[in-house]
Amino acid sequence: HAKEATDIAQLKEIARSNFVVMHLMPGSEYKIWPTAKWLELIKYLTDQGFSIALTGGGSEQEILTCQEISAAFPNSVFNFCNKLTFNEVTSLIKKSIAYIGTDTSTTHLAAATGITTFAIYGPSNICK
Repeated sequence: HAKEATDIAQLKEIARSNFVVMHLMPGSEYKIWPTAKWLELIKYLTDQGFSIALTGGGSEQEILTCQEISAAFPNSVFNFCNKLTFNEVTSLIKKSIAYIGTDTSTTHLAAATGITTFAIYGPSNICK
């Protein structure tokens, strides 16, 4: 239960700030945006005073990427990757000031909430 308590504490903490939700991994591996680019974007946003809430699924690569990025910004990036239900992610997005994500159902959901949504579509091969 300690993990759940930590997640709740993090949710309460981020809710007190201006935060952006980010979903880093697309549904297709070939559309992945490089981690270095995410780090650059997050640095810019945190330098502007924003906190970041990372969301994501349960793939090993997604979990490791979220861990790497949250470790680089321990005071301003909150890692909720593979910790929230889809409904909880929706609630988090609705409380944010913006959403930034890749080609996933979460990005489409964010757009449907009316929150300012930035969708990053990596390289696409229409033949795949």
